[in-house]
Amino acid sequence: MQPGAFSACTFEISDRRIIVWNPLSSSARRSSDIAHELGHILLKHQVQNVHVVGEMTFFGCDPEEEQEANWLAGCLLLPRQLLLTHVRRGMSAEDIAEEFLVSVPMVNYRLRVTGTLQQIRR
Repeated sequence: MQPGAFSACTFEISDRRIIVWNPLSSSARRSSDIAHELGHILLKHQVQNVHVVGEMTFFGCDPEEEQEANWLAGCLLLPRQLLLTHVRRGMSAEDIAEEFLVSVPMVNYRLRVTGTLQQIRR
């Protein structure tokens, strides 16, 4: 297994969902991957396509659903109010990333798309 070869996936077994993630990923990557999979579950996404690579079979969702799961993952990991509170306390993107086990790019992305920094500047 390689660090970037596999992120995470969700299996449905009977009435349970089981998320499997790559143990070689960083804690920030793991947090994002698990939140992404939770996004698929909460949004009730269904497998839309099957890819076969060599002897391995991979299942995937519609690209639009992937984007929806990405968006929801960010919302789950770093809700806007949390960002506002911590930026008002003077925490940097690096501080927030360390505190909540996410990547600095994830924090910066959420700060941009939520308009948090613009609100603070006003």
